[in-house]
Amino acid sequence: MLERKSLPETAEEVGVSIPTAFNWRHKVLSALKKNKTDKLSGLLEVDDTFFLHSQKRQS
Repeated sequence: MLERKSLPETAEEVGVSIPTAFNWRHKVLSALKKNKTDKLSGLLEVDDTFFLHSQKRQS
């Protein structure tokens, strides 16, 4: 965000989909608003969670 990159550029750089980049961006902005701070510091970690989903036998 600080580099003013578009969502597609950001998503490509970090290897996620555009909707994921959008959601992450808004989560960061929400956290900044809650903490009333302009800066983040320390270590930020993210991880993927995969859910098995089957649509067998659904019409």
